Amino acid sequence: MNCEQFKAKLDAYHDGELDAARVAEMDAHLRECQSCTRALQSLQSMSRLMQTIPMAEMSADAFSRLHAEVDRTMDRSLLPLARSFIGIAASILIFATAGLLWMQPSPASAPQPWEGAMLVSQQNNDLSQSANAGTMEPDLIVADLSRSTRP
Repeated sequence: MNCEQFKAKLDAYHDGELDAARVAEMDAHLRECQSCTRALQSLQSMSRLMQTIPMAEMSADAFSRLHAEVDRTMDRSLLPLARSFIGIAASILIFATAGLLWMQPSPASAPQPWEGAMLVSQQNNDLSQSANAGTMEPDLIVADLSRSTRP
């Protein structure tokens, strides 16, 4: 264990919150490192000092005023945040709807002469002959429109 790892767990070690394996690692590091030993001693002395300071008792009235003020502060701080999130969500919904409407494909139009080729079905008599044969597969002819004389 190095000093950084020790100092990251120093408070938990001091408060007795570590498991036995971690405590053993911390104790081994303390035996080897004077700097970390001083840091632990400093924390222990500060803890003892804090325990000697007399704590003033709060009256029931002061305690209820404190709770009421905390509740009012929480209400004031959460309400604007909630309103902001509602506004953001509404904006996202509007933009997403507009985007979907904008991206909606336009209805198909008749093929234009520059689109390359057109499929033309054969005459009705050819279809009736294939229907008599038991299959209903029309044969298609591809007409090349690139040589079309249409304007």
